Amino acid sequence: MLLFGWGPLLLVLLASWLGLWQNLDPVGLGLLFVVTLIPALACLGIGLLQSWINKSE
Repeated sequence: MLLFGWGPLLLVLLASWLGLWQNLDPVGLGLLFVVTLIPALACLGIGLLQSWINKSE
């Protein structure tokens, strides 16, 4: 989820910073980032919680 949701926006921002992308208008990629932010953080939190619980048993 992180790779597919956040990766495209980060690649465009990196390309813009390097000067490879001149017309920066990644509205769609920004929306994709926002839509995947909460589910990705929730999945990461659940995974960390499960591994913490299994470690203590």
